[in-house]
Amino acid sequence: QEIENVVQGTLEKEPHLAEKLIHDLEVRGDVQSLCYIPLVCSIVILVYRKESGHLPTTLTQLYENFILQTIRRYVEIKKPGNIQPRQIHNLDHSVISTPFQDMCKFAYLSLKENNPRMTFSSFLVQQSLNESVVKADYLGLMTTFTMYDDEYYQFLHLSIQEFLAAWWLAKYE
Repeated sequence: QEIENVVQGTLEKEPHLAEKLIHDLEVRGDVQSLCYIPLVCSIVILVYRKESGHLPTTLTQLYENFILQTIRRYVEIKKPGNIQPRQIHNLDHSVISTPFQDMCKFAYLSLKENNPRMTFSSFLVQQSLNESVVKADYLGLMTTFTMYDDEYYQFLHLSIQEFLAAWWLAKYE
């Protein structure tokens, strides 16, 4: 019931799409169970809307789609241009290839530590990521917050960090 309310509230201007998503989530229990996490539920709704009422067949495709949409939104806001990759491996031929690869490597290395990090000091981020990532404003995949007058960074969600780390691992390790 809670998920239905969130879906209907988010898609209130598209009630037919909301009903279709609710039905699709009942069929896809693996995705429905993820929707109890608010950010992941938002990801599912966003991807479903952008894919014209279709859920990706795998969770990998779901995250890939969300990350690409986040990057596209960043590019549209910060650097108007025509970057329309449909798959992450297509980023290899774009201007955001280097920042994306650096973000993935950073995600991987920070999780690989014996004491994995999810929050990073400004110093650590600037030391670990090259300037192209900083200039690219972390492609919209990290947020910043201030605590005790110090600036900190974190990925939008641990699952996003894990996905980026897995992408790095699959491609380079």
